Amino acid sequence: MTLSNEAYKVIKEKILFDIDSSENRHLSVRQTAKELDMSYTPVREAFTRLEREGLLERIPQVGYLIPQISNKNIEEIFQIRECLEIFVFNKVFNYLNEGNIEKLNEYIAEQEHSLKEEDIGKFYRFDKYFHLLFFEVYNNSHMIEIIKNVRERYLICSLTTIIGGKKGITEAISEHRELVKHIKDGSKEKAIKNMQKHIENSQTRLKKGNISLS
Repeated sequence: MTLSNEAYKVIKEKILFDIDSSENRHLSVRQTAKELDMSYTPVREAFTRLEREGLLERIPQVGYLIPQISNKNIEEIFQIRECLEIFVFNKVFNYLNEGNIEKLNEYIAEQEHSLKEEDIGKFYRFDKYFHLLFFEVYNNSHMIEIIKNVRERYLICSLTTIIGGKKGITEAISEHRELVKHIKDGSKEKAIKNMQKHIENSQTRLKKGNISLS
């Protein structure tokens, strides 16, 4: 791994899963380079790459900011999620096996543990793993990259609003458990409806937390 790639990975994790950094929306290339004990150039390259992906915004004479996400952006993000996730889930349902179900339950257990620890970043990390599992089973690398980018964009906003606090997290975990139950029972129609409702509820929880945004 090059220094630029290493910096990219660390900074990206900080943006997506570190609540403190998400609340402080300004990021300095020089300060970050100092924190990572790296030279300026690889960190600047990492910042530029994250800007291209929409995870950082460069403001002339100000520097880099973690971008705000408007309610319109949220609606567009969830339109993409709904199209891709329902399509993929429908395609892979009959191929989901005991190993996949076990892995989904492990992710849910980690989410429950993160709730007890009040570690919101960890919760969303395992939420990502839960939803990505279906894309990994479908095994389309292009779709995986698209859904990763879409989820990363809305995660920035999720962490700063905490999606309705513990209540929203508890609801999301319950919806995951219900989805896994339908998968285990082989109830495809119920599972698809549950996935659809879960995505809709996620959008509602996120928008409630975004009442201050345009």
